[in-house]
Amino acid sequence: MKFIKFNRVGHKWAGVALSLFLFFISITGIYLIHKDNLPSFMEVKVPGAFIPGSHAKEVRKNRAEVKAILLTEQRWFTGTKELLYESLDKGKSWQVVKRGPFAKGKALETKSIEQSPDGRVIWIGTKHGIYRSFDGGAEWEDMSDILPKGKESRHVSAIAFDPHTSSRLFIGTNKGLYAYDRGATNAIEIKGLFAVAEKIEPQVTLGKYLTDLHTGKLFGDSLWLVYDLVAIAIIFFTGSGIYIWIYAFSIKWRKSRAKGHPSAVEQK
Repeated sequence: MKFIKFNRVGHKWAGVALSLFLFFISITGIYLIHKDNLPSFMEVKVPGAFIPGSHAKEVRKNRAEVKAILLTEQRWFTGTKELLYESLDKGKSWQVVKRGPFAKGKALETKSIEQSPDGRVIWIGTKHGIYRSFDGGAEWEDMSDILPKGKESRHVSAIAFDPHTSSRLFIGTNKGLYAYDRGATNAIEIKGLFAVAEKIEPQVTLGKYLTDLHTGKLFGDSLWLVYDLVAIAIIFFTGSGIYIWIYAFSIKWRKSRAKGHPSAVEQK
């Protein structure tokens, strides 16, 4: 009998733990599917106390994983997966750049750093936009608005200057290639590259295929509604189940307490 009682208790608490896990997975799953529509949540900082030690090492590694380098007479720049560093003494000491748009503290993941052939302008391409300096890197301005709106369009993976003129910049993004002329309002898309890419048979790795299948991206936005409904249903049934369990437990607890503490009338 003790074994049966223990088995019931273990089954009950295992069910509660599984329910809480499904509840958490469903909420975070909805967020991950719609994270592009919730950019403010992407910038929320998670305190170090909640980051496991193994992952904390990975975070620190990202701060030192060099993605791009630019060496000028005045400053040396090193872009990593999270931060932009500079050195004013030819690499003897380094500090994090926290001026202008870099003062916000968000992880930028530098992809490319380039200086114009005439040495007047420095451009930095990052995962979250593109930035420009006219004074060797002392001050910076956010130039992301020259690109179309959207996370993929402003994920700058490469930048290069026109070899014939310092006033023209080519910008490679996750959405294609753009050309920007100094002083212009917007960068112009170079569509010929995408036209050729469209003719190539699409192939993806199994890892990406399964990831896109899990998030619903494989079938486009049409499947996201189904995923949302399933997740909401799990949240509802898990939440209501936990509530029913707590409610029943509270009734039993009140009854057992009443039995152990007879009323004043009964004591007389």
